[in-house]
Amino acid sequence: MKYQIFILATATMVLGACKPRNYNTSGGDGGALPLAWAVNSSGWTSADEQGFSDYVQKIGAARIAGNCRDAVECVSKIPPGNLAPETVPSLGVKIDCGRLPFLLRAYYAYRMKLPFAYQNITNPTLGGRYTPEGNSVTGFVDQARTSTVAAFFQSAVGSYFTAYYRVPPESDPNALGAFADTYPVSIGKFGVRPGTVYYDVGGHVAIVVKVNPDGSILTWNGHPDNTNSIRAFTEANFPNPPSSKRKLGGFLRFRAWKAVGNAADKKAVPDTTQEAYSLEQYDRKWASEGKTFYAWLQQRMGGNGKIDPVSTFSSTVAEICTKMTDRNMLVQKAIDAGLNHAAHPGLPRNIYQADGDWEQLASPSADLRTKMSLIEIYSLVQSSTAAVAAGDRSKYVFSGSAADLAKAFLSVWNQYKAKAECTVVAKDSNGAPMMIDLEMALKKAFTWSFDMYHCPELRWGLVGSERCDSDAQKIAIYESEARLRWNTNKDEQAVTGFDFGNNSGAPATDFVPILEQYLADNPPPPPPPPPPPVLTPVNLAEELLVFNAGGNTLQLSVRKERMYNASVPVSLTGKVTNSSSFQQMILREGNTFRANSYARVGTGAFTFFFDLKDFGNHSLQIFGKKSDGSEIQFGEIYLKSVQ
Repeated sequence: MKYQIFILATATMVLGACKPRNYNTSGGDGGALPLAWAVNSSGWTSADEQGFSDYVQKIGAARIAGNCRDAVECVSKIPPGNLAPETVPSLGVKIDCGRLPFLLRAYYAYRMKLPFAYQNITNPTLGGRYTPEGNSVTGFVDQARTSTVAAFFQSAVGSYFTAYYRVPPESDPNALGAFADTYPVSIGKFGVRPGTVYYDVGGHVAIVVKVNPDGSILTWNGHPDNTNSIRAFTEANFPNPPSSKRKLGGFLRFRAWKAVGNAADKKAVPDTTQEAYSLEQYDRKWASEGKTFYAWLQQRMGGNGKIDPVSTFSSTVAEICTKMTDRNMLVQKAIDAGLNHAAHPGLPRNIYQADGDWEQLASPSADLRTKMSLIEIYSLVQSSTAAVAAGDRSKYVFSGSAADLAKAFLSVWNQYKAKAECTVVAKDSNGAPMMIDLEMALKKAFTWSFDMYHCPELRWGLVGSERCDSDAQKIAIYESEARLRWNTNKDEQAVTGFDFGNNSGAPATDFVPILEQYLADNPPPPPPPPPPPVLTPVNLAEELLVFNAGGNTLQLSVRKERMYNASVPVSLTGKVTNSSSFQQMILREGNTFRANSYARVGTGAFTFFFDLKDFGNHSLQIFGKKSDGSEIQFGEIYLKSVQ
């Protein structure tokens, strides 16, 4: 029997309830509306879910191998099952992290003729991306049908974003989280497999494309600048474990849909029974077992909780090669657009969250991802060789000596240096070729200009090149952007002017001298432990702290209390003078924005609620955000869990 699907109109985030429009099946407002595709099934089955997982693994393998790069290109080239390829219509939007998993799920449903719909949400507090309580589902948008597949994808994919994954799971269909598009799964190879997504509560979403035999996981990530990358699931790439307080974030699967109704008006409804459904990832079992979330995850996925340093090194270097190729295309787009010859208009308010040409052609986010990969392999080389040299096998899997490990790292590094795909051919200001290889990336990545108004030589860190045609003003701007280039903490809320970021120079990335020391039988001393913070201790008894900054006084009361059944909940209740000039109070951990600790200033009073389990024993900085977007740091506290 053939069914017809109803296709939902554009989903939008609203601050209040959204009442769906009611369409008839004939006459009046609704008329006999056209349908985007016919449905050949009454609903998703376990076989369909396995087929979706196989499809994501296949398309992920093509992306990893470099057989496709752009997300829409990959979807167009790699069809589900044994179907023929079909070009995806132009979507008119960038495929960022929230849209990439949704595009794969929607496209699979279309090609396999399965029922499909998506939620409408409302946000109860401060904004979909960072709301501490999560978003709630108000319905499934207008039941208006689109006449073509192209119209559906342009509408649905264009309207989807990360707030749609920030919905807590609930069993009560009338409660917050009823019938969300995604649901949490058990941690293991059945629950976490290609097609499962991970929502990091910091606001990033990725889709799993491969689970390795050692339990390590590879993910596919879309980015706001329309690039995408393959990333290992590590703490550096996904710093926020699932939040236990409101059960936000973590590993999620897309909900299955059923087709119901009469033949003339077949609708998609959510299936309330989902395979692999589980809340276990919010129980923080890893903490009770004395593990990090990431070691616990790898063990649950079939590994032994230890890292194979050579394999991890190899996959990360391969990532860097892909990122260099993607960057070359992005830089060339700006050059082709003539922006290197255009007058420099100044920096946007935030270089990581901008619109227009800057969002499309500048590269601060893409460059930061490459730099973080370089820092990651430097840290891996440094820590793993030191551990092996000390006879510590608790974290790394390697049977030889530290010198053997150094040889293995260098062998992999030299193999990638010799690969053609790890050397990009850029164009200089005269259009002549410039060869940019891995060695240059290792040593010059923190000199790369992210600024699309600079000459190609500066874009690739070739400072002082006579070929560069940037004028003196642009050279001065490049020099002023040094702190921004050195910055390794992406903050999409701050004003990122020339004084933002790291003022202590570029982090170390060149690991080759470390390896050469081991090969010369002269190992370097182990890295020193980080210095202890000089902070204000707070032991969770009620305590009053007073901070002064910028002519404003902040009084802060810290209390331990019982909330949300959490074991170590804390409230920070404060009052700030000149409250009319402040829009929000913000907590950060280092430069990392803490999504579950965000409060508005009302009459001067405000309250943060959070669980120390989500922080550990960490330093927290307290900022006031003013109406003009600028921020004042009031002070820093150190919260230590005292049971």
